[in-house]
Amino acid sequence: MIDILNYRVEENPDKIFIQYNNKEISYKRFNFMVNNAMNTIKSMNYQEQYIGIQINDTLKNLILIIAMNRCKKIPVLYPNYPNIKDYLSSTNIPVLLKDQHINIDSKINNGTNKTIYDAYKTQLVLFTSGSTGKPKACKLTYNNFYQSAKQWNKIIQFSKKDIYLNHMPITHVSGLCIFFRALYYNFKMLICNFNANHYVQNIKKEQVTLISMVPTMLQRIIDNNTILEPLQNLKSIIIGGARINKNLFKTINTNKIPTYMSYGMTETCSGIAGFWIEQKNNIKYKAHNNVNVTVDKSQIIIKSKTIMKSYLHHNNTNGIFKSNDIGIIENNGIFKIQKTSNKIINSGGEKASISYVKKHIESYPEIKKCTLKIIRNNKWGEVLYAYVSYNKNIEASFWVNKMKK
Repeated sequence: MIDILNYRVEENPDKIFIQYNNKEISYKRFNFMVNNAMNTIKSMNYQEQYIGIQINDTLKNLILIIAMNRCKKIPVLYPNYPNIKDYLSSTNIPVLLKDQHINIDSKINNGTNKTIYDAYKTQLVLFTSGSTGKPKACKLTYNNFYQSAKQWNKIIQFSKKDIYLNHMPITHVSGLCIFFRALYYNFKMLICNFNANHYVQNIKKEQVTLISMVPTMLQRIIDNNTILEPLQNLKSIIIGGARINKNLFKTINTNKIPTYMSYGMTETCSGIAGFWIEQKNNIKYKAHNNVNVTVDKSQIIIKSKTIMKSYLHHNNTNGIFKSNDIGIIENNGIFKIQKTSNKIINSGGEKASISYVKKHIESYPEIKKCTLKIIRNNKWGEVLYAYVSYNKNIEASFWVNKMKK
């Protein structure tokens, strides 16, 4: 597999690839930044193949991924949380690179790189949200991201004139896949933080055509904006991460907002099935091109070229993944998710293991016992209630501060 960034630089060096913090970055400039980051990596003389990175700056994260790939290193993308001990314990790979280590000054013209990648080698490691306990590290290959972009092109039909608004975290597969879609299909990616206020006016101003988000984001946009016409003029909003409630479903239909409901996870390198909401009255997914969905004892099994190589330190998947979702299969690749395992909560697109949360809460010496209950919620889909008994009298603020950490 060729270095697609290098190809873009040779083909059209001055085309704008990324807009970030009100600055437009061409392919050529982005490539200069990557080469500068490569020099930093080489100067550190790492012997390890897997390098842990924890980067807050989105642009630096993307630059570092490509730079490390060119150095034949595999970045392990740790989320920018203050406490990542569970992530570290699952990989045994320390964080070696942070924001302060990386210089992205693009003034040095240090050429292009004729790099060739093995499509089936691991490109990077991303973490699941921890739906089965500790977050799991997924080894995703160059081919996983390429095949995912190809599948999405069949659905969306990307254009070089598209502008894809990306406010999803780069340490999540949703945000990172947008970057690779833009790179493989040669369109512009606009990176910004999510803010529901004036959202509709901003997408009109920036001439955005595509957006990905979770249902809670769209609900907040609708709640905070009286004029929805710019949403109606989009090519598509891709919704994923959580099930959509009936009220939001109805709002999308009533306002004729072009919305594609996606189904997938980190292990499948983003969505592998979905449907256009305005064309359906019920939630049934259709498998994407070259994806085979079956069930085993009601559990959804996915076979696809986008399936991760493996969890880190585990056996290869051989392109097959058994999910935690319970469903039924109909004809022609159509399937329906009946429920997710009752051991998992999905709140606003973030999944978590119930037993893991319970064990964590009960690890505090002040807690005698914890009982958890999943409650349906129109805003978040599901929320988790914790009923706790204490070993001694403590203030509610003490408990809240403990959990925030």
